[in-house]
Amino acid sequence: MPQKKKNNSLLDFLSQNDNYKPYLDKYYIIPKKMNNILNNLKLYKESTVFLNKVTKKEAPDYHKIIKKPIDFATIQKKIGKYYSYNEFKEDLDLIWSNCYTYNAGPYYIYCADTMKKAVRTQEIPRLSLSQDVDYEPYSFEVEGRESVKDKRNELKRVIVKIIKENGFEIATKKCIEILSDLLSQKILRELRNGVNME
Repeated sequence: MPQKKKNNSLLDFLSQNDNYKPYLDKYYIIPKKMNNILNNLKLYKESTVFLNKVTKKEAPDYHKIIKKPIDFATIQKKIGKYYSYNEFKEDLDLIWSNCYTYNAGPYYIYCADTMKKAVRTQEIPRLSLSQDVDYEPYSFEVEGRESVKDKRNELKRVIVKIIKENGFEIATKKCIEILSDLLSQKILRELRNGVNME
């Protein structure tokens, strides 16, 4: 009996299959890239003023002037809910825009300018979502507003089906990470809800 090819990668299969590639991109690749971008931005010392929400103690009139407050922590929570890279970028731009509008002083404007420049000239191009081999930019805007839960479950089913059909050796480390991420989220959710998983 001929042996199965061991160099086939489940991730390669999913990324080359037009039916699954948008789900893989949207629910795994894009969120990972957004996390990388955000984490790299947080390395700048100027980012500290944008890490968390502005409190009333810090700026009593801030929420009267700024109608859509946003910060890195809020963006971090929204990763996985964005429907496109542009939505993520718009939220980053809103941080700087809010800073210019409120104008708390020269240091804050300097921080906003520095971070805006970092996004534009350093971090985003270096971690561009379209830089991945075999990942076309079209796939980063998935049509419709499908439920994240439904699509993650679909991706999980596809991975499990392929592993069952082709043997475990087809799965690369990256594929196992994807499956592990998907399963760990389910387990954590079940634990939070106090559901018996037996």
